[in-house]
Amino acid sequence: MMSGRTSSQSDPQWAFPYEPIAPYPHTLTQPSSPYGRGGGGGETEYNNNNFMVSSPSPQLHYDIFGIKDRGIPLSELHNVPVEQLPQPKLNEMEWEEYMKRKIDNAQRPAFEKRRAIISIPRALFEVKPKCYCPWIVTIGPLCRKLEPSPIDRCKALCVKEFMSRRNISNLKELVDLIIPNPQGLSNIYFGLPTYNFDSLQLLVSVDTIFFYEFLLFVIHDYNPDDETSGYLFTFFNNEITFSQTLRDLFLMGNQLPMSFLKRIAELPQADIELNELVYCLQYIVWRRNPFMISHPESGSHHKDLTDLIQGISVLECEHLLDYLYISCSRKNVNSEMPEDLSCFPTCRLPRASELLKVGIKFKARKGNISVIKYHRKKLRLDLPRLAVFDETEDILRNLVAYELTSKIGGDFCGYAIMMDSLIDTPEDLTILYRSGVLENHLGSDERLVKMWNEMCVNISEISSQRWEVITKSILGHYKSHWRVMYVEFCAKFFSRPWLWLSSLAAVLLLIMSALQTVYSVLAYYQS
Repeated sequence: MMSGRTSSQSDPQWAFPYEPIAPYPHTLTQPSSPYGRGGGGGETEYNNNNFMVSSPSPQLHYDIFGIKDRGIPLSELHNVPVEQLPQPKLNEMEWEEYMKRKIDNAQRPAFEKRRAIISIPRALFEVKPKCYCPWIVTIGPLCRKLEPSPIDRCKALCVKEFMSRRNISNLKELVDLIIPNPQGLSNIYFGLPTYNFDSLQLLVSVDTIFFYEFLLFVIHDYNPDDETSGYLFTFFNNEITFSQTLRDLFLMGNQLPMSFLKRIAELPQADIELNELVYCLQYIVWRRNPFMISHPESGSHHKDLTDLIQGISVLECEHLLDYLYISCSRKNVNSEMPEDLSCFPTCRLPRASELLKVGIKFKARKGNISVIKYHRKKLRLDLPRLAVFDETEDILRNLVAYELTSKIGGDFCGYAIMMDSLIDTPEDLTILYRSGVLENHLGSDERLVKMWNEMCVNISEISSQRWEVITKSILGHYKSHWRVMYVEFCAKFFSRPWLWLSSLAAVLLLIMSALQTVYSVLAYYQS
């Protein structure tokens, strides 16, 4: 099961099979409202498929987000998070009425931060917008505008097939089973768009059923002849579309509460056992975990993942991104480092090439970021193996953003800052390649250097105590004058066999010359 595909990382191609898509550079029209959910900036027309499209204004670029040097038109972005959409300009009277209405309708939120699904913060979105926008599948209301979408035909078919298998004829009955309290969605999604609760209930229910049917398709090994989920082969019939869909499922804000999926799985006449569903979720987490480099057909990837997250079930996590974060950062039960949630200012390390000059070496370890450790006596820094594909940057950025908004401790941010400080030139990459820490599948060293150098822009440089222990120990050796001189001496005279042999011969010659001088002096005085 789930062994017939290999991970293919290709550039995004926004083309969903058999769906009417507005031709480039047009985009589906954004919903218009008096105060801030509309797209604006172009003339409205209809394409050949009778989808209303909008011709974007040439002046509408990313500079609305404060990024004037990118020069990419907004029309190239799909499924932009609702909070990041540009707001229309208001005159003084309109702004006054708008602000009064906001004050009248303002209510204190009742959500718990630990359980909330939060959209991407603007400060991070501005740095690399495409890393946070779904390419194919939108999940939940934070990345979805209430307008036609290419994925809607697939989602509608999933709902119909699900209702047919369960002998459910009333859509409202199914929706109430999945989300009995639609008002509670405002306690789950932070920054919920101003949609009515009936629309939100239907939207989230449809997305939950689609996610469930997609997991069935994965469990049945993407078999087009399968009676239960084979119909999805029409939509996910190539590795590019499938890989991009998996990428979308791990974006911040594009998440679904795991409790909704569990509620569907526990309905009567279940299609699969609950343990099969858990295994399938673990499989797709393995597919997107950049630290899991074991081959999927080797049979070891499931053991690798369960060893890291022992004691935690995927259905007990908040959502899929939360489970991925745990698998990337959870400390092993045998770890020597204690759990610490305190945050401290981060000390940046010198480049990898500079550390190598003072004798600090690097070694690749199997596991997640919890395996990072500095050995003072051996002068060795252990780092997890990381395979970098085209979509790895998106996953890493969303994990960093999720930790900044929903977690405490700064473990993943500390790892990102450490790698950013170690990598600055292709020479640094070569050192990490040789030690097995990095695998570059991007095609060039320049792309990987640029990725790491931009990873920590607008990120608060705080981390946990364990990172401070590591960085201060490394900096203590790096700044130690005598230790650096000792390492340079060893590198100069003892790094090669012929060097230390010649050094030994020179020392012996010096000793013999000294002995000869001593004996000559003694003979002189004795005579």
